[in-house]
Amino acid sequence: MRTDLLLYVTLLIFLLSGSLCQSEELICLTDLGTLGGNNSLANGINDAGQIIGWSHTLDGESHAFLWENVTDGMQDLDTLGGSDSFAYGINEAGQIVGASSILMTSDEFHAVLWENGESAPKNLGTLGGGESEAFGINDAGQIVGASNISVDEFHAVLWENGESAPEDLGTLESGIKSVALWINNAGQIVGWSDITPDD
Repeated sequence: MRTDLLLYVTLLIFLLSGSLCQSEELICLTDLGTLGGNNSLANGINDAGQIIGWSHTLDGESHAFLWENVTDGMQDLDTLGGSDSFAYGINEAGQIVGASSILMTSDEFHAVLWENGESAPKNLGTLGGGESEAFGINDAGQIVGASNISVDEFHAVLWENGESAPEDLGTLESGIKSVALWINNAGQIVGWSDITPDD
């Protein structure tokens, strides 16, 4: 009976708090909520506990978000003018990278940088093709991702900072596709590349 009562009290605390903590392992599950829609996904977290990802909005769009604490909830990071945006990486300074559609009438996405204190995402540009995406950022502000060169060809890229043009990192052998996914604080970059046009 006492065990059952304890279980009911524990469940009540969980329902009231919105989180489930296992005290022995110090693991807590927290519902981060959404931007008004039904789904959200967290993609990254820094040591300060800032969490980034994307969420459906009430209108059914997907918007990048920043979540810093339960009180403030999710902050909509907006877009470059299109309907959708996605946040993929965050560094210890709180700089966030991802991608955003550029026009409501276009499916083209450009890599973006969100800086703390700025109200709008910064367009990082492309290698000349129609699209780019940024996936990782280190504490020095170096950003990596990929950009189209043509319809069928895209290459891994490096932005030295939010102001520089993307640097083409090339591919292995005679490949035509590569993507840079992460960069560490020493400037080492990882990702993937095909080795022939058919791979």
